[in-house]
Amino acid sequence: MTKQLLYSFLLLISSLALGQDADSEYTYPICECCTHSIFGYGENDYDDLFPPATIKENKLKEVTIYTTSKQTTSASDTTLQLVDNEYKEMMFLFNRDGYVETQIVFNSRGQYHSAYDFKRDGNNKILTKTFHYLDSNGTRLTDFIPEKWIYKYAENRLIQIKQLGNNFVENPDRKSTYVSYEYNRKGRVINEKEQFYYDAKNFYSYQTTIKYKAITRRSVSIKREKENPFLRVKSKYSKSGKPINIETIDDRNDELLQEKIYTYNDEDYLIHFQVKNSGMGTECPDGNNYENSYSYSSIQLISSIIHHYENTFCELRFTYQ
Repeated sequence: MTKQLLYSFLLLISSLALGQDADSEYTYPICECCTHSIFGYGENDYDDLFPPATIKENKLKEVTIYTTSKQTTSASDTTLQLVDNEYKEMMFLFNRDGYVETQIVFNSRGQYHSAYDFKRDGNNKILTKTFHYLDSNGTRLTDFIPEKWIYKYAENRLIQIKQLGNNFVENPDRKSTYVSYEYNRKGRVINEKEQFYYDAKNFYSYQTTIKYKAITRRSVSIKREKENPFLRVKSKYSKSGKPINIETIDDRNDELLQEKIYTYNDEDYLIHFQVKNSGMGTECPDGNNYENSYSYSSIQLISSIIHHYENTFCELRFTYQ
């Protein structure tokens, strides 16, 4: 819980900073919040972002992501002015097979913040994920207790990710924070359960059911708290199975909350992503309304992302080694 509260505090400070002029002093750069949402923290895997076969073939060991922030002075102005000089945003370290084994997160213009370590089996399935805070040299701190999750599989499919308790003890599901998955015959998730456990009196459980329509390449998911549905997500897919449109709807009043739009090139690589928010505001200054434009290298790895909202442009540059 401490990590989540700290991150929320950082996001709040970041949004307050956006309202200041480029020449004024503030603690966090204007892109501190929004760019993090592109990569998440310790996601299940990053195979789509960094294809292991390509990483292995080119003998790459790591990728460092740098951020530069720029703004226009008005809606009619097209001239970008530098706000924050380039700084380290994030690093991913790969194992010899091209899979992510460590994700390192920076903040405050390139200062070490935290890391996720992934332990994998011989087939590169994740067995455990461990979170650490880092000191200014990138060393894992011993003053803070690490957080750890275990991954469980059945019939070669991920069925549960569970956070371990004190001393890395696995508690029963009823006393754990976890997410679990059920699949249909085609390997698609049809049921997902999330539980956030704090103590016997404070825990929250959500159940999501997903139904697919193969002919129209659509799906509808309903999220419930106990027996009460509160969120509905309608998705459309391309012929290759990639999302092209996702609508999130408040199921209680049928109100559209958010729309996500994906655009791909002829090689089926994502080149544009747009989020339109109607009622799902966040701590981020972008108001959850933004666009991402993607560029690729000659070996089809992401080389840059332009994250754009209002008059702000966050330029992410990828360097592979």
